[in-house]
Amino acid sequence: MLEQLQQQQDVFVDLTKTQQAFWLNIEATVYSHLGRYPEQQQAAQRGLALLEEQPSLLQVELLLELGYAREMQLALTEALNLYRQASDTAIALENNKLRIRAMVNIAAIDTLQDRDQQALQALKQAYQEASTLQDKELLAEVNAQLGLMYSSLAFEQEAQQFLEQALTLYDELGWQRNKVTVLYNLARNYSYLEN
Repeated sequence: MLEQLQQQQDVFVDLTKTQQAFWLNIEATVYSHLGRYPEQQQAAQRGLALLEEQPSLLQVELLLELGYAREMQLALTEALNLYRQASDTAIALENNKLRIRAMVNIAAIDTLQDRDQQALQALKQAYQEASTLQDKELLAEVNAQLGLMYSSLAFEQEAQQFLEQALTLYDELGWQRNKVTVLYNLARNYSYLEN
């Protein structure tokens, strides 16, 4: 995907600013999957700079990409602020899917900063709301995060239920990379259960 984007760079300059920002959002996502977080950060920042002040769903997605890049570089306070900004914008735009994604990312920061109970409550709320939306991608992500959270809190039985559900959903989606991550976490959880 990155190779295709790079091969088409000559097209980029002829696009509108919004189209360029959309392109950069895709590029940021690709860099994220490759674990190239400084480049993900640069792409997201460039995309945000192209957008007007008017809130948009693309702005929320770019804020989430930038927040994740900063989180992976351990700039946790900055990442948290970006996730909150994404959440506030998603609320203003009445987009529950992106708001829930932001909520899950905020919970991840809370976990990293030893606010486990706060993170758990946020993930439970995200799970309820994702279940109502019946969005498979979102449900898979929330199940995976909630399973990991329960496992870290030594609630292995609860963790197993959510991790297995995430595995099923990622399998249905065909998302092998996510499936591998969940299998790893599930194996660790089985180990804790001495199974």
